[in-house]
Amino acid sequence: PNNVLPQFGEVSITTSSTALASLTDAIVSLYTYPYECTEQLSSRLLGLQSLWNVLQAFHCKELPDISVLTTRLESDINKLKGRQYSNGGFGYWTNQNNSHADPYMSIHVAHCLAVIVNKKVFYVDVNMVKKSLKYLENIESEIDQLPYSKYWSERTRFSLMSYALYVRAKYRQNVADQALQLFQRSGFDKLSLEASGWLLIVLSINKNNHKNDIIDIIYTHFKGKVSETSETANFITSYGDDGQSVMLHSNQRTDAILLESLLHIDPNSTLCTKLCKGLQAHKVKGAWKSTQENCFVLIALDKYFHIKEEDTPDFVAHIWLDNDYCGQHQYKGKIIS
Repeated sequence: PNNVLPQFGEVSITTSSTALASLTDAIVSLYTYPYECTEQLSSRLLGLQSLWNVLQAFHCKELPDISVLTTRLESDINKLKGRQYSNGGFGYWTNQNNSHADPYMSIHVAHCLAVIVNKKVFYVDVNMVKKSLKYLENIESEIDQLPYSKYWSERTRFSLMSYALYVRAKYRQNVADQALQLFQRSGFDKLSLEASGWLLIVLSINKNNHKNDIIDIIYTHFKGKVSETSETANFITSYGDDGQSVMLHSNQRTDAILLESLLHIDPNSTLCTKLCKGLQAHKVKGAWKSTQENCFVLIALDKYFHIKEEDTPDFVAHIWLDNDYCGQHQYKGKIIS
């Protein structure tokens, strides 16, 4: 244009054929997080492995080449292996003899290992996985053995047990009967919303003669707990003090878990769309506020966008500035331009 000073400013336009591209900042946040406790290592592995296809398809300038990413994640897996206790569990930093495996950390690492095993991108030691699964199978007794677990609420205990069943289902174990028994023991009074979401996922993917009735009961319960506007939806939950410290709970993580659960039973529900928009609205500089939130939201939104974007993109994007035509780009497949 005339009368423009060339040393000042520019217009840069980036378009994408998939909404998955909007998640790259959260991936960058997980990758560049400077600390490496067990939660942060496993959350990074969870988030990046869940969107591995996105990382391969889209070049993000804030991330290194895929070979460098691979080396980093392999190193993370080895660090986690070195922190495993003899009972299969994990602590926040170490496996010293004078400390105990942390139940939530142990389940979270098992979750990350399940994704790695299913994705088949990285090698993970078979014995490491077997020991981790054994810990999950004994989760209630592992909790009871801790000298400080007597101070935990039943809601927190049942949430840990629900998360363990969810992860075991990710390993393709049929634990629907155990999920049903846990629901009958706890009821909604002693079951957090995210625990209900984990059980709902287990029941939706495993076989049980009575699961459909329980699925309907839990779904109805969710509908009565949601806060909706015309565009967004969210859930407000709390465990109390012990849930904040033991479960690393947050409202956005709960929203993500419940979104994933609803996508298993009613993916066309407007509630799924509203939860997705609500989660997107809580991003700050493209990411959520913790490694926990980032990894669980990435898992849920990856599933959401793959369902909603089932058809391969094939269209032309046109760019206009007021009445001036600035160009176009043809898309075939999920790419960024």
